[in-house]
Amino acid sequence: MKNYILFAAISFWAGRLTGQCISNNLNISYDKQLMHVTTDLSHNGVFTYKAFWYTDSIAVDQKRYTTNTSAQTSKWQMGIEAGPSLTTIHSQNVDFLFTPTMGYCAGFSAQYNADRWISVRTQVNYERKGGYRGAFPITDVNGVQVGSMNVSVANNYITAPLQIRAQFGKSAKFFIDAGAFGGLLTRATSTERQATSEGITFMMVDITQFRNLYDYGFCGGLGVEAPIGNNANVSLSFRYNHGQGNMQADTRSIPLYNRSLNFNIGISQGF
Repeated sequence: MKNYILFAAISFWAGRLTGQCISNNLNISYDKQLMHVTTDLSHNGVFTYKAFWYTDSIAVDQKRYTTNTSAQTSKWQMGIEAGPSLTTIHSQNVDFLFTPTMGYCAGFSAQYNADRWISVRTQVNYERKGGYRGAFPITDVNGVQVGSMNVSVANNYITAPLQIRAQFGKSAKFFIDAGAFGGLLTRATSTERQATSEGITFMMVDITQFRNLYDYGFCGGLGVEAPIGNNANVSLSFRYNHGQGNMQADTRSIPLYNRSLNFNIGISQGF
């Protein structure tokens, strides 16, 4: 009896942890069958009698039932995401610092839900990263300042983050993402704004040849996802991307690294 109570307790808590209700039905039956009857027997000729032989049996039958008590979770989710980014270029040289500027990120997502809590997620995005540097003095041949110049750098990538997602909740789910990303540079430009006594001029220069073709790093974020019917979901999230690959193609140049923070709105369909 003690062993059966322990088994029932383990089954109950296993069900709570897996989102399933496990019940056990225990049926006990008693059966008595006639096995043998003797011929008439006599006792000193005074009376006669018969002997009846029976067998007794007790049968124990246990049946186990498992019922799914959690909401149905689609194994696969496909969707789209898009939103603005706050992006900058990091340098360890204090004389070569960038300030944040606005970028964007948009693309497709695919997610495999291992269970209610853990998922593997990837995306293919088109993403603009970059930074801004301002207030460079412009001097003439005598070293006299005649104006100033600002530079805005834009690096365009196709990025592919791969992350593990841990999610919590029943209907609306909060989630935490962590993983890594890779990027392929499509184009890099530098836009210069020069202000002198003669006026303001703009010039855009293609600097793709001076950039490394690949970027990579770590990423992670937070967000919330809510169902909107017909196995579809809408999400609001942000993801921080910490670039580890030097942007500069010339290793003799000052190392530069991408940093970006994406704010995304997404919609996905479960299958």
